Amino acid sequence: MSLVLRRKLTSEDVLSFSQTKTPSSVAPSLVFLRISRIVLGAAIFIVSVLATALYFFAEPVWDDLIRATRPVEVGWWHYVIDFVYYHWQGRWASCGLESFVLPRVDISRFYWLLIGTAALIDTIAAYVVCRWFTPRASRKASAFVAAGLLSLVWTAMPSVGETVYWFTGAVENAVVYSLAALVLMAMIRFPTGQSPLMRA
Repeated sequence: MSLVLRRKLTSEDVLSFSQTKTPSSVAPSLVFLRISRIVLGAAIFIVSVLATALYFFAEPVWDDLIRATRPVEVGWWHYVIDFVYYHWQGRWASCGLESFVLPRVDISRFYWLLIGTAALIDTIAAYVVCRWFTPRASRKASAFVAAGLLSLVWTAMPSVGETVYWFTGAVENAVVYSLAALVLMAMIRFPTGQSPLMRA
């Protein structure tokens, strides 16, 4: 009898609690959550607009000009292998990519496109990594987290001019790590190499 009464009282208590729970009891937390989302979304939007607008003010300098002219003068192989690889630096792969791309693009007109492409690779890599760490979240939520992280990196970076808005710096200091992250995520996602791209 006591067990039945206890179950009855428990169920009635739950029902009574759900019925008597007023919106005012949960309103503060919900309002705070909504305001936080709005503020965070506005901050990400403002940073994204500013970061994107600055792409159109960037200009090629220093190593960009060398990578765009020297391979044409002495040949790509001689510059990248004989000079860069053997006598200059160890970042010969990224340097080789820059030396291949820059002579083939009018950097006086389409420099923004080059650094924008580099930023797109970084954005895709950030989304893929965030998606892997948040598998139960929606794609929209993963994209929101990736945008937040990229905004945080952009605002906290000591010199965006030497990484984000400089093609040579973007490739050597950011894109290479983004490509490595994409390769690592692909290896984790398809450990046996059976990705959709490799299926006949």
